[in-house]
Amino acid sequence: MAKNQGAWGLEMGVCSMKAIRLEMQDGSPVATHYDFIDHAKILSQPENLQDQDKMIKEALLKFLSRNKVRGDLVCLSVSSQSGLARFVKLPPVEESKIAEIVRFEAKQQIPFPLNEVVWDFQKLGSGMVIDGLALDSEIGLFAMKRDFINKTLLNYREVNIDLHAVQMAPLALINYIAFDVMGKNYKADGSPAIESDDDDAPKKGILGLDIGNDISNLVLTDGTKIIEQRSISIGGSRFTKEIAKEFKLTFAKAEHLKRTIAKATTKDGPDLKAVITAVKPIFQDLVGELQRSLTYFSNRHRNIEFEYMLALGNGFKLHGLQRFLQEKLGVELRKPGTFERLKGDSVIKATNFSDNLLTFAGAYGLALQGLKQVRMTTNLLPPEIVAERQLKMKRPWAVAAAAAVLLGLSTYSLKNHLQARAWTDPTVAKSIKEGERIIGDVGKGKKNFEQAKANVAKEESNVKSLLSGQDERFNWLDLFTYVNEAIPRQDGKNLSDQQRAAYWNVAQNRPRGEAAFKELVRRQTLSRDEFGNDGYEPGDTLGKNIDQLIEFNIESVDCKFTENLSGYWQQVKGGAKSEERKVKEDVRPIEHWEKSPDGAGWVVELRGYTFQQDQKRFVQEVLLENLVRYGIVKNGPANNAEAPAAGAGLPDLGPVVNRVSHVLVYKYLTKKTNERTNFEIIGQSYLANAMRAGGFGEGGGGGPSMPPPGSPGGPGMMSGDGGGDSGAGAGAASRDGWVPVGSTGSAASAGGFGRGGMMGGGPGGMMGGGPGENPIGPGGAASTATTTGAKSNHTRTEFVILFIWKEPTPSDAMRAPVGEGADPTAASPADAIGGGAGLTSTGPGKGVPRGVIDPSKKSINRPRGDAPGNRPYLNQPAAVPVVPPPQ
Repeated sequence: MAKNQGAWGLEMGVCSMKAIRLEMQDGSPVATHYDFIDHAKILSQPENLQDQDKMIKEALLKFLSRNKVRGDLVCLSVSSQSGLARFVKLPPVEESKIAEIVRFEAKQQIPFPLNEVVWDFQKLGSGMVIDGLALDSEIGLFAMKRDFINKTLLNYREVNIDLHAVQMAPLALINYIAFDVMGKNYKADGSPAIESDDDDAPKKGILGLDIGNDISNLVLTDGTKIIEQRSISIGGSRFTKEIAKEFKLTFAKAEHLKRTIAKATTKDGPDLKAVITAVKPIFQDLVGELQRSLTYFSNRHRNIEFEYMLALGNGFKLHGLQRFLQEKLGVELRKPGTFERLKGDSVIKATNFSDNLLTFAGAYGLALQGLKQVRMTTNLLPPEIVAERQLKMKRPWAVAAAAAVLLGLSTYSLKNHLQARAWTDPTVAKSIKEGERIIGDVGKGKKNFEQAKANVAKEESNVKSLLSGQDERFNWLDLFTYVNEAIPRQDGKNLSDQQRAAYWNVAQNRPRGEAAFKELVRRQTLSRDEFGNDGYEPGDTLGKNIDQLIEFNIESVDCKFTENLSGYWQQVKGGAKSEERKVKEDVRPIEHWEKSPDGAGWVVELRGYTFQQDQKRFVQEVLLENLVRYGIVKNGPANNAEAPAAGAGLPDLGPVVNRVSHVLVYKYLTKKTNERTNFEIIGQSYLANAMRAGGFGEGGGGGPSMPPPGSPGGPGMMSGDGGGDSGAGAGAASRDGWVPVGSTGSAASAGGFGRGGMMGGGPGGMMGGGPGENPIGPGGAASTATTTGAKSNHTRTEFVILFIWKEPTPSDAMRAPVGEGADPTAASPADAIGGGAGLTSTGPGKGVPRGVIDPSKKSINRPRGDAPGNRPYLNQPAAVPVVPPPQ
């Protein structure tokens, strides 16, 4: 009768070697062989280090002389002191990409290059999985230096023992506790056979303390997701050294005394009480380390309750240790008297095995791993050796396959003969006819299947309509990124060549932006140049060359939605008052002056100031040009070839780029002052004035969570107001009085607009001038060092800039799927709040997605940083190609 393939668990300790062989019989592990071999000397003693490999090889040869391992799996444990264990919670990630994320985490967590270590990981908790996205996944990451692994394997390779798995000793203990003590069953990949339903429910965990010769391993597990381990540098040799020191004995005699003191009958030498007194300080040190570990475990797992602690290892043979630890820790300690789920009387009833039962827990866990019955399945055997073992195990099957091929060739002629005879048989025609009938039935079934499939697709569309708008929540983050990148920087890095020539480089020995930036750096770093210049002029609190600094302080960013961009643009160009009328030079690109926008969209407002001496011209040629240069990219690969173009002749580059237009200096004011507060015009929003052309379908302000135009709105993640009325009757609901969360006062404006803020509104916006002096942080204005009434040497230019953003919202089409006989262009009821159409998309491309791409792909090829793409600078004609600035 052929022998079942078994699994050996080998544990090479510094005092002895433990080995046990298991095989599966009737679904349960059965022990068939074991071995316990004491070393001639303790391997870890300094005087024995040079003979360590020799003594290990002697133990292995002795083991092989008693046992046969050929055809079995062999699993080896190694000390955790030589390895690294980390438990990491992963960010939300697709299940198929967990291995890639773990490799990235391994580079961060392992303090060595990955090619110098052998590492493996295992999922401990999968959390929730929503649409293929794994949330709250936790993994255990384990690694060990490749040089140490290779040195350890060398002794086994020299005696022809093929290892199939290398596991850390604490994880082998966890496998023993989970399977044998807690009675858990596992799948081949280590996942529990029965998953826990409630992760937050109180859990009971079992501790295991294995006191070895040099170190002690403390582990904790609940058999499912809670896996903890810690190595403590206190072992049996510490007790032996303390006894030798106290009673002036050799190490060998002290070790003998420690092992036999409880059974000693002679009165010669120290008694039990004296020995216990001598080692009591070591007991106290061990208790301190264990208490720190238990506190750490409790903090990591708030819902865990320590049921009891298993006392493992021959260190617990020291009289009084178990009772001392139990009293000090307040946790019950139990010594296992047998392995509960292990069968095989020839092993478990053997005297040598039962006498050393406490030391076999690790070897038992290793053998269980070889049988794929454990929680922790990680393997630190180098991958190239794993592949070699797998190939070696497949060789017999390859031989059998070759024999089968030869057998097939030998019957080839017979097969041809039988096939020819079959076609001449009268029953063949009958079978063909029956086959044709079956094909007809299959065709009918296929038709019914396609109909059912169409019905499922229809239901799927209905479900998606309930989740519409999820992808669009990223649009506003992209808008923030675009504004942030387009604002000119004080270091000049995002200026075009022409802007640098005009405002950055030194001209006619006059300092410009570059020199002003150097002075700014001196002021910020409190440094001086070789002439003692600290960046300030006497009596000037703003700083030297502030008039040349490339600095725009954005005090607020606001926005409002309108269904009638054309009406808004005519209102802005004409202006109700003479001072509000605009000229062609106020617009970028200049050709947009004559080109009226159509459809619906957002009007975004930027309010800020600068001390640059060129005043309005500086705003036009630098800030406006940058907004256009970063917002309109004519030469770039489209993200979505199937989506409609963002603008006439422009590629689709996401929800913002190529959807920005009509950038305008709406208002500005210059004043002689050194103050960075007490503003004249930028303390309030002008969106209501700019869009007051009497009810042309204005919608509310608000962020990405706002309802679409035409439906009642609500504050989104950026606390925007609702807008005005759409021209409904007097009895219709109005959003005129809506105020963002945290705002004060009422929001009243002509034409029914509320004061809405994309980023909070009012002074203190999203970005406050970058890294300049007295920088304005989020939500607040900069402090001022100006003395009231002092004569000003500088001119402050306040400005208000408006631009149009046509946000793509394909979810509008999904909100109200068009059914049979329905009108896809049906307008909203007359009393709709906010103006415009109802839930279906309006404007150009009704009900058609307008270029929104998947959020995971939004950043692909999107222009960022210093190279927004080829486009005309300043007032150059659009046809003139300009080389973008170098990176």
